[in-house]
Amino acid sequence: AFVGKDLLDEKARIAKKQALVRRREMEVGRQMARRRREILEREVEVRKEQNTLTALIQQKEMKNQDLAAEKQREREKAKLLLEKEMKENQQGALAEERLKREAIRYANALQDSLLDKIKTKQITIPALCNCKQNKKKGLFLTSKPAWESCANNCRFYNNPQEYARALSDISRSLDL
Repeated sequence: AFVGKDLLDEKARIAKKQALVRRREMEVGRQMARRRREILEREVEVRKEQNTLTALIQQKEMKNQDLAAEKQREREKAKLLLEKEMKENQQGALAEERLKREAIRYANALQDSLLDKIKTKQITIPALCNCKQNKKKGLFLTSKPAWESCANNCRFYNNPQEYARALSDISRSLDL
């Protein structure tokens, strides 16, 4: 037994222990590096998923905004069409009312003219329709226009054009 042999054996044993400890530290280091890499990869995957979800949400929001804008445009278009139609109806009603006023004025003038001719020639003319009120009072003796005092199933009821046509037919047939 060599005195230096124990010392050498001790050094070799310490060197083995140190090598073993270094291997274990390196293995732990590799495991930690692997774990960090896995964590980073998972974080990247999570970020990608979040970005994808965010993009999908933004697309849906844009679609919803586009749909809302489209609905708003359709509502505005419908409103404009309705306003235009109402304006056209109003203009049509005004024109119709003007025509009716003209027909009433013409029928009244024709009635007055015919009444003057009847009085001068002393002719009696039967009632134009069989309405009770017109039969009792005669052709022109009512205070209201004849088409307003007729029954609602009479052809002259609220129809001054037809009444004027009948008066002009009577006037032509009697050569007045």
